[in-house]
Amino acid sequence: DAVTGARSVDFGDDGAHEARVYRRELLDPGVTISGPAVIEEDAFATIVPPRYEATVDPFGNLVIPVEGSGP
Repeated sequence: DAVTGARSVDFGDDGAHEARVYRRELLDPGVTISGPAVIEEDAFATIVPPRYEATVDPFGNLVIPVEGSGP
């Protein structure tokens, strides 16, 4: 399972939210993760804010629409 736990993340004006934590290498293409979430790799982490989604494309990239083009 790609979910490894949860932690509180402070999103500034949006306040603190409980965010699921995922291991990126365990996410298959086509998977969509709804924020709030933390996607961890060995060298860094990707933060998915509340009301946003991250999708793994066919090449393994994380796609997160920016404000104005997303949800």
